[in-house]
Amino acid sequence: MNATVASMIEARLAAQPDDVHALPNEERNRLIISTVEVGGVWVIKSQYGDDIWHLTGGATNLSACQKKLDFRKVPPAFWAVAKELMYRYQRRGREGCARPKSYTMWSALSYLIPFLKYLDRLKVKHLGAVTPMVCANYVATCKAERQGRKKGKPLSGATLSRHLQGVEFVYELSQFTTTPMPSHPWPESSATILSGVSARNIAHQRRSKTPLIPDEVFTSLFQDAHALVQRGNALLDLRDALGEVMPKVGGKSKDTIWRSRNDALDALGWEGGFRKFTENLGELQVACYIVIASLSGCRNHELTYLQNGAYYRTEDGECEATWWMRGQSDKTGTGKTEWMVPEAAVEALRVMDHWAAPYQALLAEEIAQRRAANPKDPEIGEAQRHVGAIFVGPYDYRNTSIRTISLASWNRRLNVFVKRRGISWILSTHQFRRKFANYAARSQFGDLRYLREHFKHWSQDMTNDACHRPPLWSHSGIAVMEPVDDRRYGATPGSP
Repeated sequence: MNATVASMIEARLAAQPDDVHALPNEERNRLIISTVEVGGVWVIKSQYGDDIWHLTGGATNLSACQKKLDFRKVPPAFWAVAKELMYRYQRRGREGCARPKSYTMWSALSYLIPFLKYLDRLKVKHLGAVTPMVCANYVATCKAERQGRKKGKPLSGATLSRHLQGVEFVYELSQFTTTPMPSHPWPESSATILSGVSARNIAHQRRSKTPLIPDEVFTSLFQDAHALVQRGNALLDLRDALGEVMPKVGGKSKDTIWRSRNDALDALGWEGGFRKFTENLGELQVACYIVIASLSGCRNHELTYLQNGAYYRTEDGECEATWWMRGQSDKTGTGKTEWMVPEAAVEALRVMDHWAAPYQALLAEEIAQRRAANPKDPEIGEAQRHVGAIFVGPYDYRNTSIRTISLASWNRRLNVFVKRRGISWILSTHQFRRKFANYAARSQFGDLRYLREHFKHWSQDMTNDACHRPPLWSHSGIAVMEPVDDRRYGATPGSP
C-alpha cells in the first residue's frame, strides 16, 4: 500500500509539465508543489492552487517564514503570474543553474515582490506591458530608496544588485508564462553593472561584512562560555531534580506553582529563584554553542544538524587521542561529514546531549499526538527531521512544538548573552567561523590545507584575510591570556 501511494505520487510528479501556461486552471491547481514522507507514506503538503506553498527539505535552521512562499504578499493583479514564475523556477531553475532549494526559492520571491509592487503602483496590469523605460525608472527608484534602520543610508551595492536581479529573473522566467515581458529590462546592461558592483565585488562585500571579533572580546566571551559549560551538568541535574518535584503541584494556580518552584529550588540548594534558574539554563545552551562554534569553525546549519552522541575518539600508534565530531554540511553537497575538534568541544557536546533530552521527549510526544489525530499529518514529517537534534527548543510563542533553533534566533540569543556581560560588540553566528579561520591560519599548529578541507570550501579564497596574527589559544583549544609579539609573524603590533 505504501509503495503504491509513493509510486502514484512519484508518477504524478514526473508527469507534471515544467510550465503551466497551456494548462486550464483546474489542472494547474492540482499540481504537486511539495511532498513529505510520513510513516513510510508520501503525503502531499502543498499544491499549486494553495495561497501558501509550504516547502520541504533544506537546512533545519530555517525559520518558519523561510519554509514557505506566501503569495498573499504579492499584489493581487500579479498572483497568477507570480505562481507561474515560481513553479517554473522550482521545476527547472534558471538557465545554467541547478534547481533551487527551499531557502533559494523563498529568497527569490522576496526580491520579486518589490518589483511587482512597483508595477502595481504604476497601474501596470500585466508583464506584457513592462517596457525598458519602466525598468529604468525602477532602477532609479531603488537607488533613491533609503534604509530606515540605518539612518537614511542608501541600499548596499549587494542589496541593490539583488533587487535588479529580481527584474532579470522575472524577464527570463516570464518567457514561459501566459504574459511574458516583451524585452530585456536593460538590453545593453545588467543588474551588476547598474548596481555598480561586480559579482566578484559582491562576494567580497559579503565576506567583509563578517567582522572579525577582536581578540579581547573573543577571549572574554569564550572564557565565560567555557566556564558555564563546565558547570553545565550540575545545573542540568538541578533541572532534572526539579522536574521530579513539579508534577506533584499540578492543577494549582500560577502563583502557587511559581512559589512551589522557588521552594523546590531552595530545597535543592539553588540560590536566586526560578527566574534566574531558567535564565541560566538558556544561557547554558548559548554557551555550548559558542564553545563548539569557536573550536570547530562550523557554519550555523552544520551545528544545528548535530545529533545526540555526535562525537567519537580515535588513537594513533602512540596512543595519541583525537576527537571527532560527526555532522552534515549542505554547503557544497558534502553531506555526512566530520570535523576534528578539541576535547573542550566534546565536553560542550556532552552537556548538550543532557540539555536536549527533555525537549526530545516533548518532540516525541508531539509526533505521537499528531499521529493519533491524523496519521497522514504532513507536520509529522517535518517534526521527524528534528528528532535527535541537540540544538532544539520551543518553535513558536505558544511553545507547542519543539524544533531546531533557527539562524535568526541564534543571532538574537547570542547578542543577549553578550549584552548581559557588558561586552560592546554585535555578534553573529558566522563570526565564530571567521575567528576560527583567523586563529587556525596563523597558528603554529595550523595547516591551510587542513583548514580548507575542514571548512568544506574548494578554494582558499576565504583564508586569504585570515593570516594576520598569532592565536590566543593553545593547541588544546582553550583560550589563553598570554600576550603575543606580532613582530614574530611579520605584522605590526596591534594590526588587525
